[in-house]
Amino acid sequence: MNIINFEAALIVSLAAITVTTLVVMISARLSQKKQKDEIMGDVKKYSDLSKDATDIGAKGIYAAYQKQGNERLMDYFVAIYKEAVVELALHVLTLGILQKYYSVLVIHFPFEIWLFGEGVGSITWYIVTGFAFFFLVIKRLKPKVKYFRPYWV
Repeated sequence: MNIINFEAALIVSLAAITVTTLVVMISARLSQKKQKDEIMGDVKKYSDLSKDATDIGAKGIYAAYQKQGNERLMDYFVAIYKEAVVELALHVLTLGILQKYYSVLVIHFPFEIWLFGEGVGSITWYIVTGFAFFFLVIKRLKPKVKYFRPYWV
């Protein structure tokens, strides 16, 4: 019996590499970096203004600036949430498809190992391959490949 199912490893690895590359390209096109930088500038401005209001003892003005700063901070969190949804949606869809239609053991252990059981399945293999590809390849190519960067950079 083979320990490694090479066909399954190749199929799942190709899926992880393809989806990771697509996600990086799509998230670069839909990036909200400009908007997030703008929002953080506003948050800093309101923070400085509220500090000045505290220094002069104007509690009402302080509260107004704090409220405006908090609202802008909420806008920042919404922008981060939108980016996270875009980046994770394709991976979650692919993992669901793998679990439903291609749930196999990629690495079979001759004995059971705690946390892994009798082997490493396609889902775990996909996650490990996706992370490895991102950190070993995409992260290094990002500054060099224009499709991996936002269009205005």
